[in-house]
Amino acid sequence: MKLPKWNGVTKPSVFIFSLVCFVVGYAVVTIFSLGQIKYDDREGPGWNPVSQMPDGKTGLSETAIEGIGFVALAFGSVVLFGLGVHSKHTR
Repeated sequence: MKLPKWNGVTKPSVFIFSLVCFVVGYAVVTIFSLGQIKYDDREGPGWNPVSQMPDGKTGLSETAIEGIGFVALAFGSVVLFGLGVHSKHTR
């Protein structure tokens, strides 16, 4: 896995949040696809977040993986908050 690099333009906090979303998204994609979907870090033209890798597997762009990671983090936060509220009201 090749982690995204900081380009020096964005703020460090934005980069760290983006990196956390990428790592979580990469873990989610790897676990749920059982390794059939890969991270496509090839440089080239195009805006498509989904591509075909040279080995025939499906590849996802960095932005797509970060989006999946953001959704996973948001869903986990909502579940954690819901469990906290539920445990507070059941006592």
